[in-house]
Amino acid sequence: MIMKVRRLTGLRGSRQTARPDTTTLTSPRRPRRRTAAVGTALLVLASLVLTPKPAFAGTDDYPSPWRAPTAQDSMYDSWHELNRECTSFVAWRLHSRNGFEMPFNDNANGWGSDATARGYAVNMTPAVGAVAWWSSGSGHVAWVEAVNGSNVTIEEYNYDLHGDYNERTIAAGSVSGYIHFKDLASAQGGPVVDTAATGPNVFYVGVDQAIWQWVKSGGTWVDNRIGGQLLQGTTMSTIDDPATGVNIFYTGLDGALWQWMNVGGNWTDTKIGGQLYQRTSPIAIDDPTSGVNVFYTGVDGAIWQWVRSGGTWVDNKIGGQLLQGTTMSAIDDPASGVNIFYTGLDGALWQWSRSAGNWSDVKIGGQLYQGTSPMAVDDAATGPNVFYVGVDQAIWQWVRSGGTWVDNKIGGQVYFPPTH
Repeated sequence: MIMKVRRLTGLRGSRQTARPDTTTLTSPRRPRRRTAAVGTALLVLASLVLTPKPAFAGTDDYPSPWRAPTAQDSMYDSWHELNRECTSFVAWRLHSRNGFEMPFNDNANGWGSDATARGYAVNMTPAVGAVAWWSSGSGHVAWVEAVNGSNVTIEEYNYDLHGDYNERTIAAGSVSGYIHFKDLASAQGGPVVDTAATGPNVFYVGVDQAIWQWVKSGGTWVDNRIGGQLLQGTTMSTIDDPATGVNIFYTGLDGALWQWMNVGGNWTDTKIGGQLYQRTSPIAIDDPTSGVNVFYTGVDGAIWQWVRSGGTWVDNKIGGQLLQGTTMSAIDDPASGVNIFYTGLDGALWQWSRSAGNWSDVKIGGQLYQGTSPMAVDDAATGPNVFYVGVDQAIWQWVRSGGTWVDNKIGGQVYFPPTH
């Protein structure tokens, strides 16, 4: 028996040189035609959404059941896109990185109008986690890995018309549009550390993905390149430790925790170790009792801690399970010590706190809006305050009163692009 199959094609753009990873995509062109009829033995519908594995920048994490050596267009993925096409890869990336499930399947050229019809923003503003879209011919789609000024780095499949993975940097304006299904929050922050010796220090991630520093010298701001390479989509965490001075912690290209420390006026870069969950960032706090603590989400989704003991870094698993795509918030409260707040797998607010040297995990409650994270601050008058976006998209607050956590609705409406 022969069955007709509509090919859900995602087409590459035209190349200008033999190295597609360094070229600028201009106008897509028509793909080679493949036969539209395939035997039922070759047509396989993947019925399960595969579990994503941690992946780092420039990594082909497309699931093995669908990738080579499996023949291109020989099976459907979990979103009813044919395997090894650009549409299939982007649907997978949205699932595994953004926590978003495609509400439709179509040729790549139809994605913009399909998304607009369902209320998603389509514009010329690039964002990490957005979909770069070309409408010409059969179209093309790619996943936006990084945004650097007027350029964007994308990851894609079938750019070479052979159903293979590719990564390249293009001009941001060379696409037909960017589809914003569920963008990833930009993590390229600029933490400020105010030291007694040098005054304000402003750290930021440069366009070269290295760490840079603005500091005043003789009343004039001076820009210094410290170095290192941050994993794209992550940011650093900085502290001023009385014993060791300014410390900068970040996720390296290898997914491990790295540290910059200023010793005698010279910056030194050291690999601490561990493996952080895909594209997550560390959080460092300085505790008067235990010194520098660096918390991170491990590849198992649990909370881990690096702490120095006898001058050596020690890696401890604290536990818990963070909801995928969320991050923790940590504070050092004078009364209760180190507190870690996070979104659990059930969408509620959870807390790790240390008492007599032992960590304990407590469910506080509430329901956070899908895929969002709490933000904790320590107030001198009221103690720890934890703010979050509720399922009604209003701002809520957990605060302790008489030793008991109380949940208060503050109000307002936080905007999120509609989901379907």
